Amino acid sequence: MELLQLKYFCHAAESENFSKTARIFMVPPSDISQSIKRLEKELGVSLFDRRANSITLSETGKRFYLHAKAALEELKLATDTLRQEETQLKICIKVNRRITMQAVEKFRHAYPEVDLIVRHHADREDERFDLIIDSDDHTAENYLAAELFSEEIVLALREDDPLAAKEPLCAADLQERPFITMNSGDSIHTVTRNVCGAMGFSPRIAIQSDDPFYIRQCVELGLGVSVIPSLSWRGQFSQKVLFKKLLGSMRKTYVFYQKHPHPIAMEFIELIRQEFKKEQSST
Repeated sequence: MELLQLKYFCHAAESENFSKTARIFMVPPSDISQSIKRLEKELGVSLFDRRANSITLSETGKRFYLHAKAALEELKLATDTLRQEETQLKICIKVNRRITMQAVEKFRHAYPEVDLIVRHHADREDERFDLIIDSDDHTAENYLAAELFSEEIVLALREDDPLAAKEPLCAADLQERPFITMNSGDSIHTVTRNVCGAMGFSPRIAIQSDDPFYIRQCVELGLGVSVIPSLSWRGQFSQKVLFKKLLGSMRKTYVFYQKHPHPIAMEFIELIRQEFKKEQSST
């Protein structure tokens, strides 16, 4: 049983409308329905009487609502007491910004009283964060790590590129091609060098930038090819760009959190896990 499940249930119990609850929490109605079905399965009871176009609380659901509502109110009081002056959640998002920011938006609606501080460029050794999203799997001092997500690495190139029709690609195809990537120190830059190194050559980096939009524009202009994570950058290119597989290379995304995390940080981790699951299930 998850805290977010109880929040979904209590709101749906009050509104008797999954769609209204979905709008409040900014998720698809199917997420609300499936979450409550999992809750019912866990409890072994039906919480709602479902008809063609409506839902109403069952007698069991009414009894459970009273206890669940009281539990949420008690938990809110407890977290408010624990939080006291600590109403900030400080996050460093070094990779997977698009997906993580989707979780940030939903978190703001679920916890409007919490101030979010989001940074994209910071040294995690020199600054304390509640959460760090990164693809580097080494454990920083005072942080624990958990894997969130794994995605395939692909090569982005224009549809009229001579390599567009070639399958599979080999080192000889790529070692003289100009590569476009992020600046040194960025995850994409590291992935580019690692993938090319695994193929037996060092990439000829012609263009590098700290702006992902500029990287994508350069690929669309045909100025070179780019190594990218398939899901994180999905939907960011026009139809002029094709994607080719590269040796089954993968990139993992981790969340780093404090050894004694604040409860609100764990709530954010649950939200971002849901976002990653949606990305994977929609492929």
